[in-house]
Amino acid sequence: MSGETENGPLEAGERDSLKILVLAPFPPRLDGRHGGSRVTAGFVTALARRHRVALLYLARGVDDVDDAVRRACETAVRCPLSERPGRLRELARLLAGRPRWVTLARSPEAGAELRRLVADFRPDVVQCEFAVMTQYLPPREIDAAPRVLVQHEPATARAGEDAAAALGQRRRARLAARVEVRAWRRFETGALRLVDAAVVFGEADREALRSLGTPTPVHVIPFGLDVAPEPLDPAGATGAATIALVANFVHKPNVQAARRLVLDVLPRVRWKRPDAEVALIGRAPPPEVASLAGDGVEVTGEVPSVTPYLDRANVVVVPLAIGGGIRVKVIEALGAGKAVVATRLAAAGLPVTDREHLYLAETDDELAGAILELLADGGGRAALGRRARAWAVEHAGWNEAIDAYDRLYRSLLAGAP
Repeated sequence: MSGETENGPLEAGERDSLKILVLAPFPPRLDGRHGGSRVTAGFVTALARRHRVALLYLARGVDDVDDAVRRACETAVRCPLSERPGRLRELARLLAGRPRWVTLARSPEAGAELRRLVADFRPDVVQCEFAVMTQYLPPREIDAAPRVLVQHEPATARAGEDAAAALGQRRRARLAARVEVRAWRRFETGALRLVDAAVVFGEADREALRSLGTPTPVHVIPFGLDVAPEPLDPAGATGAATIALVANFVHKPNVQAARRLVLDVLPRVRWKRPDAEVALIGRAPPPEVASLAGDGVEVTGEVPSVTPYLDRANVVVVPLAIGGGIRVKVIEALGAGKAVVATRLAAAGLPVTDREHLYLAETDDELAGAILELLADGGGRAALGRRARAWAVEHAGWNEAIDAYDRLYRSLLAGAP
């Protein structure tokens, strides 16, 4: 997928190896349980084909990077996270302007390990994946290398959506959500001021960061994904009417999407297809998702592999109404060669065409209509899946994204604005 490539392709001399130090708030894994882990792992392994990469990452318990990421890096430093603070201490830090995730992403070893790594590796560029990692950046007099923040999803905007969703909840929840918004605004603004450039995955996210009012330039570079070597069944199980939603339910927009699919869209589908069933696949379903199980609705929780579920699904649906970033699951489903129905928000930032690569729909009636059309036409959804796969093979790799990062790094090293 292309980033900001207005300067054209890289010249041969521009491909000289740089030393890039990447900071991550979790262990990057190509088989990670959430999109941020998989995207960061893909980026690190792709970047290492062109540059020398060092990685510092936070981890809890037995969590660790996979072998492919470790082999790609010149060095990979694991920093154990602190014990989770009690709720009162977490709340006190939130009231003091420290977002919950920033508090949870504390490691007593990270600051010292980062300084040691800077002295030994001497990076040309330091890159933070997610704003929480900017809390560990050393003073400029210790490391003057250009700094890049890759903000996978604007945190202040995300907290604002969570606060809006909390309006119908108890007063304590509403108050906590408002405090979280203020804390993220303060922290994210400060994080942008600590770096020389920020990267987001789509135009809406760029506008969200720009609205914070800092002079830090914000670049759009959509991420890449390695497409599976073989597609899944593009039509899904014969004679079935299975609708799949794959998501990490720690992410609140996915909770809302799951409830929308089951409570608002599925009844409209069943008006004409009473045999329609839904599979909600993903880790950490909260009670409001788990309670949807029954009457043709399966809530799997975390599964060893989503592949069997995707393979037999007739349609993959991503009915997101809130949230930022680019949806990893949308690209993965397209790359698997499945028929996808998504909102425009879910497909934002992807150079896809409605009815050519996937079906775009907004309202509950439009979503149900698109699902019904695909369920009724096995040949049509198989053809859509094949076109989706072809699109992903052409556009979803990492080469163009790494080219765009190359241009960004070299402009920062040259002192360009």
